Amino acid sequence: MTEPGLIYMASAYSHNSATVRRERYEFAVRSCALLVLHKFQVFSPIAQSHPLIDIVPELGGGGWDNWKEYDQVWLCRSAEMWIAVDGDESWRDSVGVRAEAEFMARELGRPCHLFYPLLLDERNPIEPCLVRLMLREVG
Repeated sequence: MTEPGLIYMASAYSHNSATVRRERYEFAVRSCALLVLHKFQVFSPIAQSHPLIDIVPELGGGGWDNWKEYDQVWLCRSAEMWIAVDGDESWRDSVGVRAEAEFMARELGRPCHLFYPLLLDERNPIEPCLVRLMLREVG
């Protein structure tokens, strides 16, 4: 069942370096927090799964193969997908982000957008309709 207004916020995560994975996790958390601050309902698989993997290593790594089924449940519940874009554009090389976007757009027929959290200011929240003006369609 789709939940109106729920945003699935995708972002790159997997990397050989634990430091890079940690930085990507922190970027996802900051991006998600900004959206909540701006009055959006958002789910971030990276913000949720990174601490789970740290505490329960038996869950496996952060790769798409380990999380595909779990993430697709959340994609099905979400009305749209926003890809949080960092300065390095790492989302373009992310197997998971590409697979999530393909599933959301092709399988579910729902919109996918690029979202630039670095353009938002946590000290001055703006109306959600103005945040939406900053989105770019994926494609």
